[in-house]
Amino acid sequence: MNKTILFVPGFQEGRADRDYDTLMNRWRAMGYAVEFVPIQWHRTMQKQWLQTLHERYRQHDPAETILAGFSFGACIAFLAACEPVALLAVTIICRVCAVLV
Repeated sequence: MNKTILFVPGFQEGRADRDYDTLMNRWRAMGYAVEFVPIQWHRTMQKQWLQTLHERYRQHDPAETILAGFSFGACIAFLAACEPVALLAVTIICRVCAVLV
């Protein structure tokens, strides 16, 4: 089974706000299944952001799932990984930059 990467964008960002697709396509080329986790940033708090990520995470095998994020999204991924419900095998915190092209 291929590992799945759940990717959380930066604060108040969506999929179109940065070139997240390039990064996610590179991961796909490396054999990972990649899912963008859209966060409702407006009028919500950290608890809801974590809940959104946990809901998506519960749909996957913990041993085959990697959490990743950009900027504040990386903080959300890290906080989710620290909670006992996560039981993660691996956590990646990354930053997208122009040199990834």
